[in-house]
Amino acid sequence: DVLNLSANNTIESVSMFSLLGKKVFETSIDQNETSINISSLTPGVYLMKVMIDGDSDTYKIVKQ
Repeated sequence: DVLNLSANNTIESVSMFSLLGKKVFETSIDQNETSINISSLTPGVYLMKVMIDGDSDTYKIVKQ
């Protein structure tokens, strides 16, 4: 239920999307290393978009 993130640069925001493209979670972050509580999400597969210093990367997350 907790997702731990770390990066060399500042993580600006994290968004989670269902596989249908619906945004189900979003938060802004001001630290280099952080934990995000995703207990409100139901088990399944999600796409996580992370903004780091103006650049975005997308990751596949499986919540059990």
